[in-house]
Amino acid sequence: MYKEGADAWYKKNAQDFLGEKYKASDYEQVFDILDVWFESGASHAFTLEGKTT
Repeated sequence: MYKEGADAWYKKNAQDFLGEKYKASDYEQVFDILDVWFESGASHAFTLEGKTT
């Protein structure tokens, strides 16, 4: 999943993320939030990169 980055969420089967302990059919995979979450975290990290306190 590391090679796909955030795209793994769209390319992989939901069961790949849940492992054997949970069943994908018990959940709804939502596709409209991960990009926002990832962009927010990446922007925050890149903004602070190289800065010292």
